[in-house]
Amino acid sequence: MKTLHALLSLLAALALSPSGSAQTIVNGDMDGVADYTVFNAVTPPGWTGVGFGGSDLWNGATTIYSTTWDWSSGGGPFVHGVGTFSGAEWIEQDITGLTVGAVYTITFEQAVSNGAGTQDTHGYWSVEFGGVIKNSDLMAKPALGVPFGWQDQSLSFLATAATQTLRFTARSLNPPPPSLLRIECGLDSVQIQPGCSLAVPGLQFVRLGAPANPDALRPDPDGGPVVGSVYDPVIDHTSFVPNAVLDLYMLSEFPDNYVVPLVGTVLGSPPFQFEYRTPGDSLALPIPDSCGLVDGRATIQGLSLDPFGNVRLTNALDVVVGSY
Repeated sequence: MKTLHALLSLLAALALSPSGSAQTIVNGDMDGVADYTVFNAVTPPGWTGVGFGGSDLWNGATTIYSTTWDWSSGGGPFVHGVGTFSGAEWIEQDITGLTVGAVYTITFEQAVSNGAGTQDTHGYWSVEFGGVIKNSDLMAKPALGVPFGWQDQSLSFLATAATQTLRFTARSLNPPPPSLLRIECGLDSVQIQPGCSLAVPGLQFVRLGAPANPDALRPDPDGGPVVGSVYDPVIDHTSFVPNAVLDLYMLSEFPDNYVVPLVGTVLGSPPFQFEYRTPGDSLALPIPDSCGLVDGRATIQGLSLDPFGNVRLTNALDVVVGSY
C-alpha cells in the first residue's frame, strides 16, 4: 500500500530532528522475582501500583485461571492487570528531566488472554502521561487455551512539565452491568523516546465544498494523522450510495473546488493518489514514523461507485500531519 510519505514527496524537506533529553523508563522490561503461578500482587521494581487486587508479575508459562500467554520479546516476566470498563489495576512511575514543549513517544508491548473469570470480549491499556490519556489498540480476547500474542504499541505525548507521571491502566471494553466484565491484560517492554522537535497536533477538518457534497466521509475518531500511526477515516453509507460496489479514497497535496456534473464537487487538486476499498472498509492509511512529515498538509476525499456505474463524491478532510 502506498503511504502518505509518497503523497507528500514534493513538499520541501523539513529536516527536523528529535529533541529533548534522552529519557529512560526504570525497569521497562518488568523484571522482578515472584511466584508466577499465582495472583501474586507483585509490582515490578521501579513501579508503583494500586487498584482491585493489585497487578501481578507473570510470565509466558503462567496458566492460572486457565489463561494462556506467549512469551513477550523480552522473554521474562510481564505485568498482568485485570481490566474493567472503569479501569481496575494500574502501575505508574514518575519520569523526570523532560523538556517542556518536546514530544515524547511511549512504546510498549501488550497482550490479552481469556480465562475462567473473563467476561468481556476486548481489552486495552489506558495510558496517561502528564494528565493526557490515550488508549492502546483494542485487543479481542482469543479462545480459551489460545495465546493472543504480543502487539507493539506507540503513543506520542507533548511534555508540559519537567516531571510527569506515566500510568498504565488495564481496561475492558463494555460497561457493567451485569458484572465487572473482567478481562486479563498483559504489559511489557515499556520505553520512552524523544519525538520530533516540531510539536504539532494531528488535525482534520471537514470541508463540504461549494456546491456542497454529502457529508459522508467520517473523520478518524482518534484524531488527525500522526507520524508512526494509522489514519483511519471511513465512508459512511447509511444514506450515501447505500448500494455502493466500490469505494475510493482520493489523496492530494492541495485543496481545490471545481464541479464535475452528475458527480459532485472535486475538493482536491491533481495529481491524485487513489486507495481502493470494499464499501464500508476504512482507509487505514499508515503514516511513516518520519519527522519530515510533521506539519505536512493533504486533502482526502471519498468517491463511491454504484452497480449502474454512477459515481458520487463525498466531503473532504483537510489534514495536518502531527507529531502527537
